[in-house]
Amino acid sequence: MKKIVLFLLHFSLVFSHETNDEICEKQLNFYQESLNRKENWAIQLFDAWTKLQSGINSGNIVDFGHYDQCLDFYYEASVQNKDIQPIQGQYCVIYYRATVNSSQNIEDEGFQWNDIGSIFRESRLRLAAGVCLPTFCSVDKIQEFVNNYLSTADVVITGDYDQSLHCRTNELPSIETIDVVAIVIIAVLICLLTSSTIYEVFMIKKNRKRNPFLEAFSLYKNGKKLIEMKEENSPNVIKCLSALRTFAMLHILIGHRYLFWQAHANVNMKSYQIGSKWSNSIMGSLIDTNHMAVDTFFVMGGLLLAKSTFSAIEKKIFNIARMYFHRYLRSMPVLGFLVLVTASIFKFFGNGPLFKSRSRLILIDSCKERWWATIFYFHNFYKPVGSCVEVSWYLAVDYQLVLISPLILYPIYKWGWKFMWIIPSYILGTIIWNFTAVHLFDFTAFLPLMKRDKMVEYFERLYSTTYLRCAPWMIGVLLGYYLYKLKGEKITINKYLNAALWILSFSILISIVLGSVAFRTIENQPSTFANAFYIAFRRQSWGLAIAWIIFACEMNSGGIVKKFLELPCWQPLGRISLSFYLIHTFLQILHLTSIKVPLYFSDISLWHQIASDFIASVILASVLYLTLEEPILQLESNFYKWNAMRKTKSARV
Repeated sequence: MKKIVLFLLHFSLVFSHETNDEICEKQLNFYQESLNRKENWAIQLFDAWTKLQSGINSGNIVDFGHYDQCLDFYYEASVQNKDIQPIQGQYCVIYYRATVNSSQNIEDEGFQWNDIGSIFRESRLRLAAGVCLPTFCSVDKIQEFVNNYLSTADVVITGDYDQSLHCRTNELPSIETIDVVAIVIIAVLICLLTSSTIYEVFMIKKNRKRNPFLEAFSLYKNGKKLIEMKEENSPNVIKCLSALRTFAMLHILIGHRYLFWQAHANVNMKSYQIGSKWSNSIMGSLIDTNHMAVDTFFVMGGLLLAKSTFSAIEKKIFNIARMYFHRYLRSMPVLGFLVLVTASIFKFFGNGPLFKSRSRLILIDSCKERWWATIFYFHNFYKPVGSCVEVSWYLAVDYQLVLISPLILYPIYKWGWKFMWIIPSYILGTIIWNFTAVHLFDFTAFLPLMKRDKMVEYFERLYSTTYLRCAPWMIGVLLGYYLYKLKGEKITINKYLNAALWILSFSILISIVLGSVAFRTIENQPSTFANAFYIAFRRQSWGLAIAWIIFACEMNSGGIVKKFLELPCWQPLGRISLSFYLIHTFLQILHLTSIKVPLYFSDISLWHQIASDFIASVILASVLYLTLEEPILQLESNFYKWNAMRKTKSARV
């Protein structure tokens, strides 16, 4: 009934001479008068507003008010006030700080409301609050009314205010053409999964020959492959990689959970800020170095590409175009699907004070504007900060390395170690440039110490550039060539040398993680030379340590570490690592932007949420694997088999 009344109300306004601002003005005046009379409906509306919170000096600078109570609010004036339109709640998040100068000089002793502004002015705080106003109120009216409300405390709304980002009513977002396209594609995928599964099960029961194309989307077949855990005895399989993928994606997930949590409202923000005891803890170090896990992926990517390419060249079956197509098809179906969902129906998934602003700024707008840069894999060079599905910058770098790989792998195959000196030389060049760039552009090893503009410059110059991030990938290529030359042969490593290299590799990994503590202090920040040294050597050193772990496991020199990393239980997680990597940030952003109250940060809360993230990401990644990743690769494989059979038959004829 309420929605019908609102519809008729908006319809009648088309024929009315009153503007929305005039209606809003009347409603606000009526609201203030009713509040002064302490009428229940006015008190209920005011109750949804934020109040001055406690613990501001501890970092509790956000109070959302009562989000649901505001959106559910609806009031129709009595017959005596028939000129007042029905009031529907509109929830807005406003940001405010102290006025530049105090509005008055207070000589009286004791606390006054405008002393609040003095407190904020001294600490330079910018606070956020939730307010509830009628839906007819425009951004100008919101600012005017709220500033008038805040003036007694000497505070004012800050900056330009975007109502479309920070305000919300209980109306659902409008459905656009792209939303319909996304829904149709999802419906088609569901039909394919259902029909393919029914087809396979039916053919198995009837004991009939199955068409591989028709069963490509079968949940039964692909599900069995996903959860399969078996001892791999083939020399072409590097068994420890599944575990390394799992630990790398878990490391990344932990860091992103903290990053997004930090960006949300927390009542004890100062307890984990830069320079705090927690920030300098082991947990803080683990989180700060989560980006190093991407270099683990680069090492494995270079290793697998080199090993498979050298084998294909040797067998005279290497096809450059097919390699390019396969690598594009390997990740693009999942990535493209997430780009589409982000630009379309993602806006329907969440509901919270920060959902519209954060989801649009982080996800939706970038995918609507720059989707093409993502699906063509060059978004790491085109506005990498804030790109569509931002974590996919790694896939762009990886694919660009695949594109140039023939220029590296062919000469290595032909001339072997004679050509190999180019790779160490190039790696040395990346070290020199990273070292120089820190001095030239004043970068620091700990990103939050840099201003936003400087951080963006760091991402564009050092972090996401293919020609600098390729060093661990090249280390993987060197390892891949050496393993290819061994052709499954196991070499015996001197036990003292083996122990020394294991100690060295773990020391490197631990030093990179714990060494980051020194760069997170504000007062005693290390010298520019120390920052440059750490930035220049960490990725190459990390890559060498990971390469040794892989090599030692392959040579049966890993002991208990090898047994642990080669457990079959890691195989299912390794298969979904791509989908896991792409989907986990969506879940984290959706969760945090849908929370309607500030959080309390603690280790228990963080680990509890990390566990939840991991489980939810595994479930959704499995869905993506079964729906897109594996079926598409099966269609590709079946096509090449069918084409080869067709050519064989033609040759016989």
